[in-house]
Amino acid sequence: MNNKVFQQHRKMILDQMMDNSVLVLFSNPKEDVKYDVDRNYYYISGNFEYENRVVLYKNGKDI
Repeated sequence: MNNKVFQQHRKMILDQMMDNSVLVLFSNPKEDVKYDVDRNYYYISGNFEYENRVVLYKNGKDI
């Protein structure tokens, strides 16, 4: 998928968040033999890698 799609997903999530709030998502650890990416994690990040994090912070200011 195009990176623009995931940027739009992140923007939609940020638009719904309250000011000065944080969203932290973790991918599954590598030890998990039956690894299946979490759909929420993929929707935000766009990757299938192990042991990653996504942190979104909404500071209440337009960028």
